[in-house]
Amino acid sequence: MTHDNSHNGADFYEKSYHQPDDVRQYEQKMVGEALQAVIRKRHVFEVGCSTGYWTQFISPAAINIVAIDPRADTVEIARAKSYFCPVTFEVLDPYDLPYHEHSFDGGVVSFWFHDIPRERLGEFLAEFHRVLKPGSHVFIADEVREGGYTSSNLVEALAPYAESFGQGNIFFAKHYWYAAYTVA
Repeated sequence: MTHDNSHNGADFYEKSYHQPDDVRQYEQKMVGEALQAVIRKRHVFEVGCSTGYWTQFISPAAINIVAIDPRADTVEIARAKSYFCPVTFEVLDPYDLPYHEHSFDGGVVSFWFHDIPRERLGEFLAEFHRVLKPGSHVFIADEVREGGYTSSNLVEALAPYAESFGQGNIFFAKHYWYAAYTVA
């Protein structure tokens, strides 16, 4: 599984967060603040770390982070950045994780949800939640895309893994959406 390779490599992902669009920048700030609130004082497992942009938002609030991405070129950029807590980066297949059950008490999927083929979503979610402890806090964020996930899709996909999950767990804006919940 790789990120959408129709763009020119890892630089695309890094630059995509620095667009001169006030609404986009405001929404990114909102997502970052919500992300920090959800994963505060947690041992975080992050899928889709890419270049570490969102890992930098996680690090001031987390105890430590294990961040993975299937692309080595993006992880190389992420490793070169500075963080506020210990971070381990790995190039791994998110459908076949080497971690023991219940290894983490915080989970983040950082703008990678759109890369999951719909027919593999259940497989990914089962593996992602396998490594999270009951009571873990989860934060999933992505771009709003034409033909992308809707609130109803997200409720259907995520509710089986949450203590309680409904429309109130989801935030949609012009450019981004996120979902936050506690693992059952």
